[in-house]
Amino acid sequence: MKLNDGIYTVPSGFFLRAFIGDGDVLKNTDVKIDEKNWSWKEFGEISKKIMQRAEKGNKDQRYALANNPPDVILQEMIVDSYAQFVDTAAKKAKFDSPALVELMQQIKKMYDEKIMTSAPADVGNQLFYSAVITSPVDLIDGPHSFFENPKLLQKPHNGQATGGMRIIPSSQFAIQAKSPAKDEAWKFITFLLSEEAQSMQDREGFSLLKSVNEKMLNDIQEKVKNAAYKLPNGNTAKVSDEEFTQFKQLINSADQYASLDGKVIYIVGEESISFFSGQKSAEEVAKLIQNRTTIYLNE
Repeated sequence: MKLNDGIYTVPSGFFLRAFIGDGDVLKNTDVKIDEKNWSWKEFGEISKKIMQRAEKGNKDQRYALANNPPDVILQEMIVDSYAQFVDTAAKKAKFDSPALVELMQQIKKMYDEKIMTSAPADVGNQLFYSAVITSPVDLIDGPHSFFENPKLLQKPHNGQATGGMRIIPSSQFAIQAKSPAKDEAWKFITFLLSEEAQSMQDREGFSLLKSVNEKMLNDIQEKVKNAAYKLPNGNTAKVSDEEFTQFKQLINSADQYASLDGKVIYIVGEESISFFSGQKSAEEVAKLIQNRTTIYLNE
């Protein structure tokens, strides 16, 4: 992790925020997804078409996303595009923009049309999931717990953001500038980044070493081929070689990261509730968020 062009902290590992779709449904529909470029508006339109066709087949009610209220969905979208709304270096907020108003209105429309729901949905009744993938093992256990044939997708995105996997650092280490034990501290951090330490079973997250991640995935792939790998639900995992190839590509190409302030995200969620409940307009809420975040960033 860098600050002002210098090394600032060293994470011991990282997690990934992934977007997962029902591969069977997506394969059996003529609705095409341009996942590199799709916006949240297009996500709503595509999901609505897929849901309507599922209803004609007399299947259970399906939702694009479930289990979260609209303010939480908005918070996640802001996290994914944080740099679009906050200039961290200049301590400036940019929430009084048409982009935030449009985003809130898009979310509300998807809830009004029951494309999204705050209510819980059974496994299999969601078309998509947004989930944190915590390790190479979780690339198998997570997606395959949601769907029989999961498909990892780029996330819908607006503005200048991209839909690639977002990096979430785990524990981060730094050495105090005035430490009398800088050499010893650096030796310890160097050990944490060694293959020996990065291969420890109890270490959290993906490894910072590509070789360690690939070895774990190769070991899992071998077990899957021999029908020896069980999912958390006890079922034998069925994962194609193409999926493992995609997993490796996704891990190595993940490049979305934003140094964000949790208080700003909290303000966005807190103030947006009054819009989603119909008490205030999107424009009013955007101004409130702008005012509060501006005051906070300049404190």
